[in-house]
Amino acid sequence: MPLMGGLWLSHAFRMPLFFLLAGFLGAAAVGRHGGRAWLRSRGARLGLPLLVGVILLAPLGGMFDAWVDPSGPSTTPSLAGLAHPRPQHLWFLWYLIVISTGWLAARAAIRRIGGRGNRGARLLVSLAGSSWLVVLLALPCALAIWIAGSWEAAPPDSFAAPAGLLAYYAIFFAVGWLLGDRATGLEALAANPWRRLAAALAVSIPGFWLFAHAHDRGIADNPWIRLAALYLSALCCWLLICGLIGAFRRFLAQERPAVRYAADASYWIYLSHMLFLVPLQLLLFGWLPSVAQYAVAVLATFALTLVTYELFVRYSAIGQVLHGRRTRTIHSASRGSRASSLTSVSASSPAGSEPATTPTPA
Repeated sequence: MPLMGGLWLSHAFRMPLFFLLAGFLGAAAVGRHGGRAWLRSRGARLGLPLLVGVILLAPLGGMFDAWVDPSGPSTTPSLAGLAHPRPQHLWFLWYLIVISTGWLAARAAIRRIGGRGNRGARLLVSLAGSSWLVVLLALPCALAIWIAGSWEAAPPDSFAAPAGLLAYYAIFFAVGWLLGDRATGLEALAANPWRRLAAALAVSIPGFWLFAHAHDRGIADNPWIRLAALYLSALCCWLLICGLIGAFRRFLAQERPAVRYAADASYWIYLSHMLFLVPLQLLLFGWLPSVAQYAVAVLATFALTLVTYELFVRYSAIGQVLHGRRTRTIHSASRGSRASSLTSVSASSPAGSEPATTPTPA
């Protein structure tokens, strides 16, 4: 149960935070380079990894399905999955492409009819410091999933994205976009981080309890209890997002080479981890207790993805597509003193930022 609770808490905020940052960084990129250039960048850094990932993961997806359902015909990789491609764990790239394109189209339409899109931004910035903002934002998020008839924001393994789920993630994207290039709004949103993190943990207790008992009699068939559970989950999500942004801005505001490296590697780690995780799970199945199997599979997958990133991705054409060009840092010593070298790095991310040249001391 503690492991399940930790997983629930992690899934409650990590993808919504990704979409919020995508909107925030996307607004800044469009403001500097325009919408067309940003969409071309999204096509390369989102569309290309999605296409390659679907082609490579389709055979493994069939193998994993056969492992989950032993009554299937085979547990060996099969190319039959290519006939019916699925996004699998790369669904977020597809959703971000759809939301980004739709957002820019709506933005252009509003401007064409003479509307002013900055009114919403000014209102959001003015409310960002209020504790009531997260209380209000949680309501449309909960309603989007509630109308879809689900207990959680779990996407189906299909390119046909449900409208309710798209609306759910579009809310986070829109909030991030409206805060884009407005440092005061982000600072206000991230105020009182420890208080908000403590509130998130308090809210998570009844929220997870309802989720864990979703199939109990009297709960499973009650739509209002489901709405309450979804609201608590959304409220916990917003509190975690605000608290974590505030904590990171306070303690990780300065450039740190190790943090920059981890941020660069994170996209590759997420894209490729299923290539290692699925075979490892198959190899370890039945040999270790479930908790030990989970720990070994996760740690081994992390190590393998990090090694492959350093050896084959970071300084290659793949890395240039994923996060921009990286130049190897050269260490030199002269007369007993250590000389420093500067490396120009591109601080772009799959969430939506554009390249920025940053000096990194050796």
